[in-house]
Amino acid sequence: MKYFSKLRGRYLTFIRKRTIIILKGVNKMARTARVKDEYGIYYINQVSSEDINLFNDNVDRDKFLSILSTSREKNDFKLYAYCLMNPNEYHLILNANGSDISKIMKEINISYAMYLNHSNNIYKDRYKSTLIKDKENLMLIINKIHVVGKNTASIYNSYCYYNEEILITTDLIDKLDLQLIVKDNCLSRNSECKDCIKTVEDGIAKLNDLAQSKTLTIEELLKNKPLRNDMIRLLRRTSTLSLKELGNIFGGLSESAICKILNGN
Repeated sequence: MKYFSKLRGRYLTFIRKRTIIILKGVNKMARTARVKDEYGIYYINQVSSEDINLFNDNVDRDKFLSILSTSREKNDFKLYAYCLMNPNEYHLILNANGSDISKIMKEINISYAMYLNHSNNIYKDRYKSTLIKDKENLMLIINKIHVVGKNTASIYNSYCYYNEEILITTDLIDKLDLQLIVKDNCLSRNSECKDCIKTVEDGIAKLNDLAQSKTLTIEELLKNKPLRNDMIRLLRRTSTLSLKELGNIFGGLSESAICKILNGN
């Protein structure tokens, strides 16, 4: 009798260990490996943790675009579309262009997390990536993330910006006829701003007025970096000018330099 009890105990121990091994295997299988293609086009979606906003305001969105631009310059990927309108998530469509997509996204997410400097993890889970394999699917996803941009003109949705060389890689337009996606009557950025400066010429005139009000020439104002940076932030708030146009007004500064100034760097 003692022999059978001992045998039964060994059998139950074996079953428990076997169950644990199987369950571990299931957990490992649940986290599927990413499909990678160094020259593939990816749809990226990142969601924030509960009760944490990825974007509290447009200053945060500007910082994210700055990080995105810096990473693009470093890793030479191609950005085809983006949307940062939802405070709890962002969407990107990018071509790895020979780079490692995991490395790109790790760099972007870590840099942005360091900027937010939150005590808890700001991301709900690792980002989701989908390798887009055909033109039809690509256009479908671009349309999907541009839905917000069709109703609310903003620099934080790429819907209205295929003709501006800010971040978007324009070589995709001709290849995929993306101009068919963008409405002819696309709303102007900051459409709620009734008296915004809308041209570079108006921006230069405004800058000249500001310089005269401080008894300075434009050249003297541009040399005074703290004052110049204040003027850049002012024109950013009161104009529909792109980063490139602002850079041209302020002595040929790059878009990256304008981003850094807007973010207080």
